Amino acid sequence: MFFDMRRKSKSLSFVGEQKKKSKNLKHFIIAFSVFVILLGSVSVLMFMKNLNFDLSNVFSSAETTTELTTEATTEPEPQTGSASVLVFCENSEHTLDYVMLISCDYEQMKMTVLDIPVSTSVSYNGFDGSLNAYFTQYGATTLKDAVVNSLKLEADRYIKYNDSQFKNFLTKFEDVTVNVESAIDYPSDGLILNAGEQALSADLYLKYLNYCDSYHKADAFAQFLKIVFSKQHAAKAESLFSYIANNSQTDLSIVDFKAHEDRLVAFSQSESEIVAANEREADNG
Repeated sequence: MFFDMRRKSKSLSFVGEQKKKSKNLKHFIIAFSVFVILLGSVSVLMFMKNLNFDLSNVFSSAETTTELTTEATTEPEPQTGSASVLVFCENSEHTLDYVMLISCDYEQMKMTVLDIPVSTSVSYNGFDGSLNAYFTQYGATTLKDAVVNSLKLEADRYIKYNDSQFKNFLTKFEDVTVNVESAIDYPSDGLILNAGEQALSADLYLKYLNYCDSYHKADAFAQFLKIVFSKQHAAKAESLFSYIANNSQTDLSIVDFKAHEDRLVAFSQSESEIVAANEREADNG
């Protein structure tokens, strides 16, 4: 009987061990499953973070798309007002090469260039004579006043530079394309051009500008301004203004530029028009 009890005891022990192993296996499977789920979740969150994922985008994507569409279809604000600048160029002999009046109408997005021949007569403040003679005697400081009062033209500010300063400014841009109506052959002056559209370097452009009659001089200057106020150069308008301010004699200030900066940028980015004046109003009589 003692023998039988030992055999029963061993049988019970074996069954208990099996249940214990089964229970441990179940606990291991559950723990391992939880570990896998947690590891997967952390991995997904790290991957989403690396992609700069924002859960709010899931709920606001429609709203974001609407805002982008609105910005893309917003029309630019219409510009108003006008501005005009009188430009003088002095040569190495300290006389005037040319005088240009540049007028900009922001409402029409049109810039007009008017050449005023240096031989034009002016009568101002007790002086009677040509623009060139006035400049020689009084310089550029009051030349704008003489032009405005004597010739009844409007000019807000003036810029006076010499041909060397203008040449350095020209080199900051691409060649200027002008329409040469008939062939030019002046080898002694280094000016030889075929008829038709010609892209002129800074040297040739200056020579051509001095060669032209009044209207074509204004037209050549208008072609240069088309480059200055083109879309590709609009972003550096302020640096170009700074260069002009530091390399010329002018009554333009940074305040003047800031007052017109938005308009000038809008002018550059619009379908603007820059032309030579068809009729020269500054003619004496």
